[in-house]
Amino acid sequence: MNCRRLSVLVGILLAFSSAPGGAEEKPAVLKEADLRAILEAGQRASLPAGVFIRVEAQLSRAVPADAVLRAEAERKGVDFTKSLRETWEFTSHRVYRVVVETPEKSGARKVYRRVESAPFDSRSICKEMLDAKIFTLGDEEEGEHLHFAGTDYDIGHRSIELFVNGKSAFHVGESCADAGFAENDARAFAALYETLASKPRGMFTDKGARKGDKP
Repeated sequence: MNCRRLSVLVGILLAFSSAPGGAEEKPAVLKEADLRAILEAGQRASLPAGVFIRVEAQLSRAVPADAVLRAEAERKGVDFTKSLRETWEFTSHRVYRVVVETPEKSGARKVYRRVESAPFDSRSICKEMLDAKIFTLGDEEEGEHLHFAGTDYDIGHRSIELFVNGKSAFHVGESCADAGFAENDARAFAALYETLASKPRGMFTDKGARKGDKP
């Protein structure tokens, strides 16, 4: 099915967060002022101990069931094999490439496993999140609603999430399953996501993964 809607998930509580490398944990209960203080502290020096930021995308393009429509789209340059699957985690002084594992056991929850890391100064991403007014993304109601702005994907999800002591404390993201960001917020979220995700992409892809630099 071709999904063309996006969900706005902004809040202090998130019912489906996961701790790194382990089973899912119940969300942390923190006020927005507490979360803002965490990022402000991170901007001045570095993220406090026990805090990390996860940036994740699982995106692809729906394939038309009609072979004629698919062939016509491919002639226009649409690549239905293209996808974006990435998960990064930022701590005070490191960035991690993360593998998401789904146990075969029915009903089991996803596990996030850190497989590679590199030195990283978290001050920049804290500043970028504050500058983007991350805590207000999703408040805008006016304008056309968009999903996955800046891409040609229409299936999946992408998100930015802040964890405190292994528990999700704040999450903002989009999914093809629900309603969407208004245009200004859609573009603001897309720009922020790309700003954050482009940093580890360059470190682990453009320059090669640092295989000897383990977590």
